[in-house]
Amino acid sequence: MPYINGQYVVTPQASVIVNDNALTAPAVAPGLGLLLIGPATDGDPQTPIVLSSPGQAVQALKGGDLLQGALLAFSPGAGLQGPGSVTVIRPEAATQGTSAIKDAAGTATEISLTTTSYGTLANDAKWMVQAGTTSGYNVTLATDFVGPGGQTYPPASQANVGLQAASLYYTGTGTSPTYTVTDTEFTVAAVTSDTGGTITFTNTMTIGQLAAQVSQFAGWVMTATDPNPNDLVAPGSTAIPALLDNVSAVTVGTTQATATAVTANVAAVVNWINGTGAYFTATRAAGATALATSSTWTYATGGTTPAATTSNWTDAYTVAQSIVGISIVVPVAGGPATPTSTPPYQWSDNDAHCSYMASIGQPRRGYVGDLLGMSLADETTYASGLNSNRTSLVWPGSKGSDYNGNATTFAPYLVACQVAGARAGLPLTGKLTQTAIGSGGLEVALTPAQVAQANAGGIACLAQASNGTIVVSWDRTTWLQSGTYDKVENLTGLAIDAVTVDLNQTLQLFVGKPITARTLGHAQTAIYGRLVYWKRQGVIVATPKPSDVSLSASGNQITGSASAAFEVPANYIALTLYARAYSGAA
Repeated sequence: MPYINGQYVVTPQASVIVNDNALTAPAVAPGLGLLLIGPATDGDPQTPIVLSSPGQAVQALKGGDLLQGALLAFSPGAGLQGPGSVTVIRPEAATQGTSAIKDAAGTATEISLTTTSYGTLANDAKWMVQAGTTSGYNVTLATDFVGPGGQTYPPASQANVGLQAASLYYTGTGTSPTYTVTDTEFTVAAVTSDTGGTITFTNTMTIGQLAAQVSQFAGWVMTATDPNPNDLVAPGSTAIPALLDNVSAVTVGTTQATATAVTANVAAVVNWINGTGAYFTATRAAGATALATSSTWTYATGGTTPAATTSNWTDAYTVAQSIVGISIVVPVAGGPATPTSTPPYQWSDNDAHCSYMASIGQPRRGYVGDLLGMSLADETTYASGLNSNRTSLVWPGSKGSDYNGNATTFAPYLVACQVAGARAGLPLTGKLTQTAIGSGGLEVALTPAQVAQANAGGIACLAQASNGTIVVSWDRTTWLQSGTYDKVENLTGLAIDAVTVDLNQTLQLFVGKPITARTLGHAQTAIYGRLVYWKRQGVIVATPKPSDVSLSASGNQITGSASAAFEVPANYIALTLYARAYSGAA
């Protein structure tokens, strides 16, 4: 009996078997995602932040080399698009500021505050709590920090922040009715008769349910007035504060008209602060009662911005390993003020990161740059020390305007961000060599011989073109061992990186499938199809043939090869012009 479509068939019949392999979305290599790692004025440390615009960069980072590098990357020069987004990591172990809103006596903390900013600017954050105009509290959050270009930040303010969670009155035959609230129970009491009782909270009890249970006591009437009667009174989670203000033996009204308000004002302030997302986050303390009020500002303290250490940089590169879609990485850091024969550790860490990511199928390339004032000899020494097919060394510095609008000369490590932004914004087939970038002039004037020396020494050197613009004379790596195009030319190397990632993702679809001639055929066809795709994109320059892909199987392993012709930049063009004198008749 034949075995068709997963079952043995006895009766003669026709069967159509659906093969949906071709309906799988083809893997497409990621674009040239750009990652910058460096110090900033603000931003969560050791946390990838994706910036989609210069304005977002200013808002998130507020200053520092990382902001300047991101702005240069977004706007590398006239006619250059720049990347669609820039991912940044702040390596230094900056800390948040803290503060506390006290109780009415000014002794116990009722609300703990933590700044949303990290670093010394956190100490500019301030708050004020005043008695509410009609109820609750008037709360204002603000900062004295002045950002790039003199930017100031508006305060967040709200009047009458509070919540009447319920109303309570007593109609019983007893006397001196009161109520008491803690974070765990609600007690009503009266003297002689209809004395009430205690309700112990559960973490699922709502204010509506509490009101209903209290109303079961003879002579007691409680009505939920919370706009959301499903608010939990004691959630048992720090993410959701206990609802009710703690009080002790508060006198209760004896008619509906004189009903006593059961408040949740402290929780309301916490929720408002956290809802604004401005300057602070708030946590209600256990047993919170009421807040002290004042017309003076209280500032946060404890925000620090220490310099990033070697281990901080190492941690940042560990974080970077988990970010997908990155092709170019720039450490926003130069070398020591006194050059040595060894490249700065940030550059070496960056190069090691790019090489490691390449080894696990996520290849990356780096651009690095030095401080101002370094010589050509210093930089060629560093280039030979790097000698890497995955790192480009940009030099010299370039003139422009900083984020405050002041004329400045950008150090090469910032220009490296600009060059990397230009590269990331280009298509894979776009050239960066001899492409103009935005610049008001070079840090040092270079002769053609010096530019040639720099390029030969492994430096991606900036140069002044004959029309006066500043160009990247050669988008090359620091690789000096051979002239292999993919190791020297970023254009070729990035193209091969992209195709490699794509083919790896394509082959992943076949991992775990049974090794059969059919599986081999499908895999081979899939690889050939991706080569054809890249030919259409112009990344592969010769039309692939099915015979360019060959796969075979042995045991549990499929091995094989694929061949493709990649683009190589035309760096050298020579034309002989034969000049002759005119001859002829009028």
